[in-house]
Amino acid sequence: MGTFITTVPANPYEQTTTGGTISTNEYQPETIKFMKELEPRETPILTKIMSNEEVRAHKHEWGQSFLIPMETRLNGALNSSATAIPVATGTGYYFQKWMTATIVDVKAGTTDVPDWSTAERIWCSADPTADGITVGTRGSFGTAAASHADGALVFLTGTAEPYNASHSEAPRQRGLKYYNYPQRFGAKLTADRAAQNTPSYENPTNVLLLDHAKELVKQKKYLEFSFWQGRRNKGDGSQTNPSMMGGIETFLTTNNFDLGGELLTPGTLDDIFREIAKNTTTQPGQLQFFGGFDEVAILDTQINPIRRADIGSKEYTNFINKYNFRTGSIDVTPTRDVPRGKIFLLDLSKVKIKPYAGCNWHVSGQKGDDFAVDHDVKAISGDFTLEVQGEASMAVFSNFNTDLDQYTTTVGRW
Repeated sequence: MGTFITTVPANPYEQTTTGGTISTNEYQPETIKFMKELEPRETPILTKIMSNEEVRAHKHEWGQSFLIPMETRLNGALNSSATAIPVATGTGYYFQKWMTATIVDVKAGTTDVPDWSTAERIWCSADPTADGITVGTRGSFGTAAASHADGALVFLTGTAEPYNASHSEAPRQRGLKYYNYPQRFGAKLTADRAAQNTPSYENPTNVLLLDHAKELVKQKKYLEFSFWQGRRNKGDGSQTNPSMMGGIETFLTTNNFDLGGELLTPGTLDDIFREIAKNTTTQPGQLQFFGGFDEVAILDTQINPIRRADIGSKEYTNFINKYNFRTGSIDVTPTRDVPRGKIFLLDLSKVKIKPYAGCNWHVSGQKGDDFAVDHDVKAISGDFTLEVQGEASMAVFSNFNTDLDQYTTTVGRW
């Protein structure tokens, strides 16, 4: 007769206890609640400058028109008798025959403050050359001929055409074209079918859907990073040389200030705001100040300690959210993503991130059933480029002193 063997299944549950204790194998697991991640993923700039206007060319181009300048400088010292007047390279075309102008030296110790006691009026008697003008008589219209230093200011004051003379040809100023390239942002996520149906403490539903939602947020954050730090690259369609969009600094060339380690003061900002107000139709009130939290803290040091709180106050104010200057008000906007050690003055109405036609944020994927496999794939991607208009009305500051201990708390220009 055969032998019967009875197999007892393994049972980790303790059937007996000692001394009124409970075995760890008998503990009921406590439901674990996962809190939302703390890492910042906001895209405050992207929210304000995203456009639905699509681009349809790999090299996206736009233009900026300009007007003829009405001021230049001498290119070399001038004696009191010379009738050939050298002006800054490439500015001779500002003039035309019959044009009047005023030559004024700058005050000692300055580079752009006119000393009107040195003013001399001149009158162009011939068509200009690329870098110079010809005058018939020095010291015209009640002024005396005089010597002038290299770099003296020359202000154009309109034509004085003689009677019965032919009109002179007017100078023209054409615009410039700017351009940028698109950049593709994207990633895919793969999940086994079993994993998608296995709940976890952190994700009680489909893990692929949760990961996909987080990935979309991350890709938008990368796009915002590229707005600040992107470097333009044409690309060649290969796997080793991709197309990339240039960021905001690619285009801010007129007012790009390296402070050489000096302190960043309200006086410095005021100087720049006034120059922008004088040279463009954009008023500083349309600009916003963008900097990292550490950089914006530099401005906070300018608050007078007496104004931070009074004797009876239960609140302490130690921040600045707006600068009011003669030329306008500037909102101060701290944001995490501005490159460290830099401050930007931007008019966001002139800055747009545009999607490539048919390539705005979109979802693609493949079901495992279609390929006889037990995993699914979901992807998120989008192609975008940056357009910046009116860059001369904006500015960027860099290489300023970032040591807060070096800044005083005294309100003042310097």
